[in-house]
Amino acid sequence: MIRRKVLALAIGGLMFSATQAATITVTTFVDENGENPNSCSLREAIKASELKSSYGGCSAGKRAETDVIQLKAGTYILDRGELVTKTALEVRGADSIDINARDSISGLYNSRLPLTTTIQATNNSRIFNTAVHRTNLRLQDVILTGGRADGIRTNPNDLNGGAIRAGATLTLERTVFRDNQAVGQGGAVYLEGTQSTLSASNTTFEQNNAPQGAVLSMSCLDNLLLTKRGIDIKQASITNNGSNATQSILDFCGVPTVDVIASTLGQNQVSSQSGSGVLRILDDGKGTRTSSASVLRLTSTTLAEPQGGAALVYDGHAALIISNSILAFNQNFDCRYIGGNELDDVLQVATVFNLIGGNRFVPTNLENAKNMPLSDTCQIPSRLSVIKYVETGEKDENDRPITKPELDLDKLTPAAQESRDNNRYTRDAQRSELLLPLADYGANLKGYLPNPTVFNTLDSAGKPMTITVVDAGHAVNQCGGADQRGVDRASGIKNKITNDIDSPRCDIGALELGQLTVNDDGDAVNGSYVEQLESKRFNFTDQQFANLTKEEQELVERITADETEYKEQFKQNFSYRRVFADVFINDIPQEKVSANATPSSSEFIGFYTKQYEVEAKSFGSGEDVLLTGRDLAATGSGNTDVVKCEWLPEMQRIVIYRTDGGVTRSGEVERCQYTVTSPDGVVVSTGVVQARIVNIRPVAENDTYTLRFGEPQLTFNILENDHDNGDGLIGSDFEPVDRTAFFEDRLLPESQRVNIKIKTPPQLGRLVFEREAPCPDNVATRPQQTCYGGKVTYLVKNTFSPFNDSFKYVVLDADKAESNEATVNIINTATTTEDTRKSGGSLGWLGVLGLMGLAGLATRRRRLSV
Repeated sequence: MIRRKVLALAIGGLMFSATQAATITVTTFVDENGENPNSCSLREAIKASELKSSYGGCSAGKRAETDVIQLKAGTYILDRGELVTKTALEVRGADSIDINARDSISGLYNSRLPLTTTIQATNNSRIFNTAVHRTNLRLQDVILTGGRADGIRTNPNDLNGGAIRAGATLTLERTVFRDNQAVGQGGAVYLEGTQSTLSASNTTFEQNNAPQGAVLSMSCLDNLLLTKRGIDIKQASITNNGSNATQSILDFCGVPTVDVIASTLGQNQVSSQSGSGVLRILDDGKGTRTSSASVLRLTSTTLAEPQGGAALVYDGHAALIISNSILAFNQNFDCRYIGGNELDDVLQVATVFNLIGGNRFVPTNLENAKNMPLSDTCQIPSRLSVIKYVETGEKDENDRPITKPELDLDKLTPAAQESRDNNRYTRDAQRSELLLPLADYGANLKGYLPNPTVFNTLDSAGKPMTITVVDAGHAVNQCGGADQRGVDRASGIKNKITNDIDSPRCDIGALELGQLTVNDDGDAVNGSYVEQLESKRFNFTDQQFANLTKEEQELVERITADETEYKEQFKQNFSYRRVFADVFINDIPQEKVSANATPSSSEFIGFYTKQYEVEAKSFGSGEDVLLTGRDLAATGSGNTDVVKCEWLPEMQRIVIYRTDGGVTRSGEVERCQYTVTSPDGVVVSTGVVQARIVNIRPVAENDTYTLRFGEPQLTFNILENDHDNGDGLIGSDFEPVDRTAFFEDRLLPESQRVNIKIKTPPQLGRLVFEREAPCPDNVATRPQQTCYGGKVTYLVKNTFSPFNDSFKYVVLDADKAESNEATVNIINTATTTEDTRKSGGSLGWLGVLGLMGLAGLATRRRRLSV
């Protein structure tokens, strides 16, 4: 399904969540440095965070915390040199979401917008330098442009890192690096030192350049040891970087563990010289540049259309693991091996379910590889090392385990190599026949959308075959969860997750084509009628609502209005014990592709548009076909006249109910089949929704009764405000004949019709009910209990007691289900303003106690004297 990530919908938590860090708001675009106390610049905000005191026009940072520097929309021009940080910082641009518009991908409110906050360097200066003081930096919703590492300075490292020279953890979320350059390495980012790491998500790198690592490079040796670091790049777009003098776009060395997931590297340019490549991970032949413990993992990534050199260049020294990715449609090699060993002796390479350039028959020795025609452009071992998928312990937003691919070290011997080749090969297909052009297909990230058509060709034996990247990849839980845009990888195939490598699920590459996909629903159940009407998404006080921005108030009002309309529809369409199944919640809508437009584009037709035709059909009660795996149509059913399944277009729900008012029998479910047709009538997808109709337990409300001081008893009906409306109001359609709110078996004598259990008896009195009998839910496997019915009389043990009392009870409904536990409070007027005792001729309660004590003492003395 489309990822259900809500960016700012839970306004209550967003607006009122406590935070310990200081937020320093920048108020001017001018690069000031202390001379103007009336405004706060970005440079001054960094200084205020460092000093933990006010500076210029900026408020103070907070000690021992990572301060947040908040920017607004606009361009911040740096004309006083780079920003050197001395403390950990988080820099945020203006919000890049519109909470009152639907996102083009998710269909939820909170539309992702282009970034509007820019930090621009001038005078041949880079933008951020965190390497001097080794400080962490987090950037969100900002564009970095114009950064230069020009080599004027005396430190050789000043040649590196056009936008950022990072000496500690660098975290990027929804950032753009555009037109940054370095004379040395790392046109956008250079990682320097043992503490430097990179985590980038939803980030764009474009038009950056450097001789080595036009986007990213790093130090290999620090303190004479290879540098160990982690690099995570997820849902990124790396396009149009480099030049014909660039050796690499992403250059890895030291002991890196690199994960590139659901990302696009397209139309980058590198030198045509041997050893140049978009992705480059090489040793120097001595083990002093890259460790054999290094790992480069490409998962659901597209590497296509570079100019000049290879897309990927490696020497087999480090582990290379490629899964569900595209390495194809390049002018030169898609995968270039330049190691010193025979290609088939390389055991550190594992590739599964990829689309790779050329034919599947790859030369097995170096001499043939050197003379390999460009139609066979990916040099990988013909034997495949084995990949195993290890769970990380985390789960994605669809509650699926997150896994990462690793080499199976126990199966790296030649005899244990996996003999079957699971990769797909382009053969003579062109990019346009399998992928649409590089463009923004949503989320403001450029990528290659799979072409929904297939390419027809011949195999090596001259037999017809088809090539496609749609639904041709790995199993869903081994593709990275979501694509570059946030589209769920289950698109196009029933969401029955399996680890079987013979059951591919994903589209290959960074983007997943949105296909109308109806996924089965197996956990629908009827909820409480009362609770659904009482539930609210927002519970703001008037003051909290007033503190919201106008935009946020509009969002709250709109969602509240939608909830009110839904509740009205809910009441109008409710019948006894009715299930309202939101079947679209895990389904995927159709993506409408405009392949012939310039530029190519696509649009998701969200279910919220109500353009889809839905039909529902009952298959009655029976076995759980989602559990057994059986075909629903083959199971049959004899009670489709009792179990009803209906589509309510105004509510966008399938309603499931029983006309006999009963509940689902143990071991069975109520089954419905539903069919969804796309707006153009071309695509039809069918799924199953299964439900359990259960009894909703009754509700017991707390009670308070007043006992006048001195009165010996009090009679009342504790059930008068209790109810069983969770199943529906009395008189609802399809409820059982002669339904009663509470248990009342008409076949029993009236004296045995009991439905109240006392959980905690009173302390100062006792209870006498009109009826008393064994509980109707007694069973032989537990101690027998006594239940009660009718009105109850509370008898006071001591009429002179001035204290309050209480007891707890539950009530049984017609199906013998227990309610919540309620409390009955007996309030003695001696404790209230209604106290009628006189202070003149009568004794207060302390006096009464005193007389009682004297009386007890006199009695004791008489007994002693006998």
